[in-house]
Formats: sequence, structure tokens, C-alpha cells
Amino acid sequence: MANYGIIRMKKFQMSDVQGIQKHNQRQGKSKTNPDIIESKTHLNFDLINEGKIKYEQTIKNKINERVKRKPRANSVVLSEFLVTATPEYIQNLSPQEQKKYFSSSLEFIQKKYGAENVLYATIHQDEANPHMHVGIVPITKDNRLAAKDLFNGKQVMIKLQDDFHAHIVKSGFDLQRGESKAETKREHISIHELKKNTEQELERLQKDVKGLVEAVKVSESVESIPVEKGGLFDRRNVRMATEDFERIKTLAKASEGLKTENKGLRERVDYLEARLKESGKRHRVELERAEQLEVENKRLLKENQIYKRLSDYYKKVLQEVKNLAERHLNVELTKIQTFLGQVRMLTAVKVYGKEMLDEEMVKTIVPPDEQEGAMRYVEFQKEKIMDQKMEEQAVQPERKTKENDFEIGN
Repeated sequence: MANYGIIRMKKFQMSDVQGIQKHNQRQGKSKTNPDIIESKTHLNFDLINEGKIKYEQTIKNKINERVKRKPRANSVVLSEFLVTATPEYIQNLSPQEQKKYFSSSLEFIQKKYGAENVLYATIHQDEANPHMHVGIVPITKDNRLAAKDLFNGKQVMIKLQDDFHAHIVKSGFDLQRGESKAETKREHISIHELKKNTEQELERLQKDVKGLVEAVKVSESVESIPVEKGGLFDRRNVRMATEDFERIKTLAKASEGLKTENKGLRERVDYLEARLKESGKRHRVELERAEQLEVENKRLLKENQIYKRLSDYYKKVLQEVKNLAERHLNVELTKIQTFLGQVRMLTAVKVYGKEMLDEEMVKTIVPPDEQEGAMRYVEFQKEKIMDQKMEEQAVQPERKTKENDFEIGN
């Protein structure tokens, strides 16, 4: 059976925070989660906080310290991750290995979304399956409260699953990548809901088995009753003990109950057949989807080859531009490199948006000898964005540059 690493994320507004705190910190007896084993609650712990904290006040403090614009009343102020693994896998880990798994998962979240944004990392050992709740305040690198920028979009959530799986495997855990909601289109159900559904299924099966056992008992009971045939003038009747006669009457009544049980079994069989049929339909849909994905993959591979050839071509073009400009226009190579770095980032921002204004993106897409020019463009645009924000708040600082766009070559 395959073992999966599991990570999910939900967004919450300020009105939800108090309830999240009570659940995570086990404040009061839960009325909605009967799976909590109170005798094990003392085994719960937080990887970040030594004691209990006030979620709402801590969130407000983080926002007040770093976010300049006041959030709307319906803003997402808490994004919570649920981290666990396939029950058979994580339950067989030693306490030390479990802690390593959760610590490694927390390290992944801190690195991806900023350690300064992490509010808590609570590990629950008092439920059926060990798991960890990690809460972050969704503040972006440019100090905006914007969960939408961090988590919106199917591809973003798929990349979260990909990155998490790669990190966990690198940390030494032999787990497969789980399927995200964005890929499967299925709604995730809670551990409690899954357990409840399983218990209801088991209860129905036990009832069916009980009906079959009772039927066997009835058959055996009837066959064991001693019967004496009537005499010469009473051939149509038989004689038996009074207690045996009463026993047969009781069994006859029980047979009516068996009819009801049999009806329930028939309904159960019909239900299972319908489930099997539905499962077959889903399987066919998944096969068709796999075939479509294979065709799409071949198309993308072909396009990738084309883009690679184009990329190699443009690299050669830019190199020739450098050589010709230095040879025939008497322009210093460093100035050409600065110019091309600015052109690259200007184009990247126009095509992909302002998220490209990042030092890591510069290192990723710009050659080392052109990164100085690219960073000049990034710094200019960041200053421009900051000036615009200050103007929106009715603050008019003295501008350091012209009002027009960045001039290539500065």
C-alpha cells in the first residue's frame, strides 16, 4: 500500500480565530470532535511556543507592526496548514521520527512563507492519527496582508504539493506525493468525517452478518424438534411436546424478522452494486484523463524543444549585440551588460507582473554579468511602488527620480 505525505491549507477570517485557538490549544471540552482522547492530551506540544498564546492578539500585533494599510473586516488573517501522513506510516514512526517529520515540515513552511509569519505549530497526539496544525499570518514580502497573492490559483497549490513532497523525501522520509484538491477536484473531508463514514459502513455490515447468523440458528432449531406421527385414524396430525410447539411459534415469528433482514440485505447488495458501477465509471474517466494528459505532455515536450531552440538563438543574438556594440560603437562592455540586464527585467515585469521584482528572480533569469543592471531596474521600481503607496496615504515625499518610467541605461 502506498504511503503519502499530506499537507492541506485553509483560510480563516478574524471571526474564526477564537474557535481555531480553542481547538488547537484544547481550551474546554470539544463538542464537535469526539475523537479526542483526553488522557493523551498532555502529549500535545507546540514546536514554536512554550505555552498557550492568544491567537487574535498575536495576529493583530503582527499586522500592526508590518502592514501599513488597515485590513478589511473580511480579510483573511490566518492561513492554517494541516500536516500529517498516511495513518499506517506515521503511526509506526517512533516519537523521535514523528517529531523529525513535523519539524522538517515546519521548516518547509517557514522557508516558503517566512518564519516571521508563522504563529504556531501545534502537534496533536491525542487523536487517532498524529498531525500538526501550522498557522501563518499571510503577509507578503512587500508587507501586505494578501492571502490571495500567496495561495490563489490551481498551479500555486499544485506547486505547494510538489515542493512539500520534494522537501520531505530529501529529509529522509520514503513517501509518495499526495493528490491535491486542485488536481482531483474532490473535496477533502476531515479525519472525523472519514471515521464516522467508516463506522456507519461497519455497523451496516455487522447488522447483515447478524441476520445471517440468526437465520442459521432458526434452521438448526427447527430440524432438532422431535416429532411423533399420528395413529391410524389421525394421519394428518403430528404430536410434539408443548414446549416444542411454543418454540415453533416463536421461530415462526422470528422468520418474519428474517424477511425484514433479507430485505435489508437485498438493499445492501443493490447499494454495493451501485457503488461498484459508479467506481467503474470513475475509473474510465480517470483512464480517459490519463490519455488526455499523455497527449498534452507530448505536446508540451514538443513545445519545450521549440522554446529551447529559440532560447539558444536569442542567447546568441544578445552575445552578438554585445560583440558588435563593443567593436563598432565603441561602447564599454560593462555598459552593454547593464543595458541588457535592464531590458531583461523590464520585459519580465511586462510579461509576468510585479512578482518578478525580486532579487532571487534576477539570479534565476538574468546571466551573472548582466545582474547589476537588472538590480538597478528592480530597485527603481520598488522605490516607485513605495512612493505611490505613500501618495495614497496623503504623504508627499520628495521624489528622487523623474515621474516617467525607468530610463534604460541609467
